[in-house]
Amino acid sequence: MRKYNLSKAVIAALLAALFLLGNGTELRAHAAADFDLNMNPKQVKQWSNGPKVTVNPKGEAGTVQVHVSTRHLAKGSYSAYVFENRQRNWNNYGEISFNLANGSDQPLKMNVVATLQDGTGLTIPIGGMALLETAGQERLEAIFNTYGSLELKGHFQGTVHVPFASLLPQGPSASERENPSQLIAAIASWGITTSLEEKAEQSFRFGNIRGIPKAEARADNEIARVRVNGELEVQKPVQGESIAGYSPKGLPDKLTASFRLAKPEQDASLTADGKLTLKAGVTAGQLSMRMDVGSRWSFPFEVKLVPSWTLKRTEKDGTSLSLPTPDKLSPLTRESDPWLHGGLKSFIRIGSVLSLALVLILYVFWRRKSQDRSGF
Repeated sequence: MRKYNLSKAVIAALLAALFLLGNGTELRAHAAADFDLNMNPKQVKQWSNGPKVTVNPKGEAGTVQVHVSTRHLAKGSYSAYVFENRQRNWNNYGEISFNLANGSDQPLKMNVVATLQDGTGLTIPIGGMALLETAGQERLEAIFNTYGSLELKGHFQGTVHVPFASLLPQGPSASERENPSQLIAAIASWGITTSLEEKAEQSFRFGNIRGIPKAEARADNEIARVRVNGELEVQKPVQGESIAGYSPKGLPDKLTASFRLAKPEQDASLTADGKLTLKAGVTAGQLSMRMDVGSRWSFPFEVKLVPSWTLKRTEKDGTSLSLPTPDKLSPLTRESDPWLHGGLKSFIRIGSVLSLALVLILYVFWRRKSQDRSGF
């Protein structure tokens, strides 16, 4: 399976937005009096580098239905960008959220792109984080950008939260923007990029955008810097136990973190303070684990369990370095060795006993002689 990289799609999306700006596309000022930032269907645009993109703004209230197809394309990875070309003022917000429903069986690989009026593009970089809210879950679940995209599982339905601390500038001037949250004021356009392979189809719906006031979004922006620290690949023990440790990184002082297994696994245990213990009988190839932070957030992560290196490592001459079992131990001596012949060993034992007996007899005889002499 190929690894997607949406960095090209993000750049293309920014170029598309800049093209519209440069060609005088109408930008209507919109100073939201409330937190409702729903899209105007007439201002929803699209761009792609080959896929057929169908945008239906007449879906559920405040949402846009999108269908992307690469059935007609040759082998490769392709991208599409659906965005609202509308000026907005996000200055009072510290986070945006929007509803998203993945209508396909396969994961939706997506990212968020916002373009400022000066042409600066903001997106979630590799390693950046968003938060997912789904019905029935008590906590917001952290999801990270890997290979350029956020991956939402098939038929995901919920709300995506994007703290502004997760939106970083792209392009040559990005290094000069050390505090991007202060930049997010006059937005020229914003939207979603997605990527998929050839001969595929992807359907999703998004909308109901809301701006979260800065004071309310402060905690989520602090959480955007939290990460799990620890090994993501642990060896299964051949004998005894394997132990690994996990801890939070970048955790605000006022918050605490606790660890747990997402589901019980035989011969594997995880303490609340992050100590993972594997026993020799563990058979799982992967463990699903979670770091719960405070009462609001959860960081899911996977730990791969691999066979111990001792089972495969060899010396330069090909000799195995695996731990031997008793039945595989090579004999240290040969049975043909005359010094270890059964008869010789018996003769040595008998001779040793007789020698000891002779020494005792001689000692008793010598003792009596000494006593007789002392009697005269």
